Amino acid sequence: IIDCSISLDIPLELNLGGLNFNSFYSVIRGTYSYPNHLFWKRVGEKKAKVVVGFDAHRPDELKVHPEWFLKRFISAHNLNIVDPKDVLFLKKNKKEV
Repeated sequence: IIDCSISLDIPLELNLGGLNFNSFYSVIRGTYSYPNHLFWKRVGEKKAKVVVGFDAHRPDELKVHPEWFLKRFISAHNLNIVDPKDVLFLKKNKKEV
């Protein structure tokens, strides 16, 4: 998945929706499988592009994800975060994949 995203220049989504089902500390310690630390460590090592998603179905769900956690997770995994506006398939002047 990681190599494919790199070859197609399509970022992976770090979907933080899983945080609604476990504690922040279980995710930081790596004791919960979503988001999976081993996968995101490999993403960081390969420098694949990443966008951040929240999987929120209501605006109040965005408050569940503190900024300190997101920054810590990104830093711990050395993720290459990109702006969703810069994603290949959103640019009209790029050829289609």
